[in-house]
Amino acid sequence: MVMRSRSPALQWPPAGPVWWCDQSCCANDRFAATVESYPLAVSRTSGGNRRGHEQWTMTVTAVTDLHPRLRRVTFGADEFATFAAEGPDECFGWLLPTGDRPHLRWYTVRHHRPDRAEIDVDVVLHGDEGPASRFAARAQVGAIAGFRSSGAAYSPPGDGASQLLLGDETSMPALGAIVESLPSGTSGVRAVVEVPDSSWTYRIGGDVAVEWRPRDERPPGSCLLDVVSERPASVGYAWVCGEAGAVRAIRRQLIEGWGLDRRRITFSGYWRQGGPRA
Repeated sequence: MVMRSRSPALQWPPAGPVWWCDQSCCANDRFAATVESYPLAVSRTSGGNRRGHEQWTMTVTAVTDLHPRLRRVTFGADEFATFAAEGPDECFGWLLPTGDRPHLRWYTVRHHRPDRAEIDVDVVLHGDEGPASRFAARAQVGAIAGFRSSGAAYSPPGDGASQLLLGDETSMPALGAIVESLPSGTSGVRAVVEVPDSSWTYRIGGDVAVEWRPRDERPPGSCLLDVVSERPASVGYAWVCGEAGAVRAIRRQLIEGWGLDRRRITFSGYWRQGGPRA
């Protein structure tokens, strides 16, 4: 799940070209040194959490294809045994070796298994259009990358208000993690995921029945805009993540058309149509 994309100016000067799945010890050591030297800062997430960043190297331990265009990459690192997520839609900075310098992309921790010191990251594949997609498409057990802690955004009010969760294929790992975190028997939550077509399937557990809406040839976000174009519903909190332009339009409709307090909307543009891919 892509949150935002940045290309840090930090240079990574290896003695020769080192690619994302280079298995040489020398290349791994150079990249590990880069991760350790990456400047740290304190930032505030959209959910209001504040944390000092931590970062470390992680190693690919498994690769699983969930769909021809969706791949799960499992990473291991000793630090994951004690890592504490701040919320179900926990995002992290993924430091990717890409030849001449590392790139930073933001993704969701889909599953965290402290007992095995592992995390799963689900990546929508775009061929070679972005460093994260390139890494995932070529990932092999033993490949390394960097992990930078961040925070979580999902922050419903504590008054038991009904919730509306809207996402697309890039944010469905985060939406899935939220749904699976809800207590057994939870009611008053509507979850809708827009996917490219009906061939897309994705396992989400929990008691909330997720609505799947294929957009087919329609523009990204069209199915989610249909949801908020329906008769206004009684909703006390909304989580909206997906294509940036659609997210803005949905948020506007929730505020102006549904009368939802803007402070009760968590929103993020995970990607932008026509923009660079992660």
